[in-house]
Amino acid sequence: MDSLPREALLVRLAEELRNRDSWCGETHMQKAAFFLQDLAEVPLGYDFMLYKHGPFSFDLRDEIRELVAYQLFDVETQEPPYGPRFAPNARGQSLASTYPQAANSFATQIEYVASILGSRSAAELEKLGTALWYTVRAQGATPEERAQLVYERKPHIPVDEAREAVREVEQLKRDWEVMAS
Repeated sequence: MDSLPREALLVRLAEELRNRDSWCGETHMQKAAFFLQDLAEVPLGYDFMLYKHGPFSFDLRDEIRELVAYQLFDVETQEPPYGPRFAPNARGQSLASTYPQAANSFATQIEYVASILGSRSAAELEKLGTALWYTVRAQGATPEERAQLVYERKPHIPVDEAREAVREVEQLKRDWEVMAS
């Protein structure tokens, strides 16, 4: 996907997240884009790695910074220790209107991902994102083995919570497959 249509899609994603009471900071944008790409198979083209708080793309981080620099997102600063929130503004909505095909083609995926992640905390996003990471990348592993991988990589996530995150990701995948068919 080219840069401008992808940025238009990110504007729509941020709008949908905010419509669902999302904090809509960088963590939410990172995990939502990861779920769009790896769960709902939207061809965003980001390279994600497993990082401090789960899946993370440096390219996506740069693209979000471009949205801010080009004044397509307003940045709402918060009291520490909270990071800023992103809010698409009139310029961002104009970009999305200029490239409606990008967001419209994937509207169902954007709405699905926003509905499942929108109101979650950063800690919940880390658990689910890491569980999806191993579900996609360790396909031959059993759910218990994937939960163990989550725990080994993120020892601050208790293994029982890792199991629950893996179970939830499996259900989300099944739900998406039904919706997509």
